[in-house]
Amino acid sequence: MTARVFALVVIGWLCLGAVLSAGAASLTHTPPQWQAIGRGLVFAQVEVLQDGEVVAGLTVV
Repeated sequence: MTARVFALVVIGWLCLGAVLSAGAASLTHTPPQWQAIGRGLVFAQVEVLQDGEVVAGLTVV
């Protein structure tokens, strides 16, 4: 039973990876502008671009 579950997880992971990598080829992002917001803590906002258009925004701490 455990081997079947593991095999299904691996197959799903491989299929998902193939789908995501095909669409991710055209994604880029703006360079992060890091800002110190506290001792040992930095912050940046990054825009994700697809074909030159903003499709998502990320906040990284």
